[in-house]
Amino acid sequence: MIRTSRFPVAARSEREVCQVVRVPVRRPTDVDQIAVRMPATAAYSSHHFTIFLYTGNDDDPLPSDPFDARGCVGGMGGQGVSPILAFVQRPRQRLRFPSGVGISLRPGQRLLLNAHYVNGGETTATVAATVKFRSALRGSIRHHARTFQLGTADILVPPSVAGSATARWHAPLPMNVFSLTLHSHKHTTAASIELLDAAGDALAAAQGNPLPDAWRSDAAAERIHFAPGLLTTTMRYTNRPSGIQQVISFTGHRKRRR
Repeated sequence: MIRTSRFPVAARSEREVCQVVRVPVRRPTDVDQIAVRMPATAAYSSHHFTIFLYTGNDDDPLPSDPFDARGCVGGMGGQGVSPILAFVQRPRQRLRFPSGVGISLRPGQRLLLNAHYVNGGETTATVAATVKFRSALRGSIRHHARTFQLGTADILVPPSVAGSATARWHAPLPMNVFSLTLHSHKHTTAASIELLDAAGDALAAAQGNPLPDAWRSDAAAERIHFAPGLLTTTMRYTNRPSGIQQVISFTGHRKRRR
């Protein structure tokens, strides 16, 4: 079991912290279940809790107490965003892996615990999160799970405007997926994921090559369109060596209500 230190969240505010902890195991351990528990009341509750794998060296000098950091980003372990081990959005949640699937923790493994709390009350709340790992039976884990994440922080919505945006992602290789999680901050009202089984076959046929590495796309044609009737706009992007840079432009706005 691991946990964050207790940290305060001021009245009528929110706070997101990161804390580095070590896994208390003496030998490599397979895990088939993760349980997360966080305090919640009518006045305050958790927005999300994430466990990241620290990919740096075991002896890197790091703070031991919670510190303010959104998503534990900022080059921790040499990466902008560390690999996600687990993610929950409820005060009490249990993650169960499919039979024969789990994760592996090694002695001395460092984890980044990311807790985001919203306090709507009139007094300061002091909170902490607890994580329990259930050890799998020896030899029962045949596949170790891996995670990946997709997203953007560059969607701009003007005042008094509502809209929706759609993006597409093509799997670079065959993979078995057992869990999909959506997450957004601030003004999102709903989100959904659709799996298009035939899309990969159709794209491979159109490209004339079954290997995704050989696929090419026109940057001007690949546009993310807002839903019809909501906004007459598109999100355009270009893939440059420095990464994906996204630009959004609006060609019309709703009239402000009086």
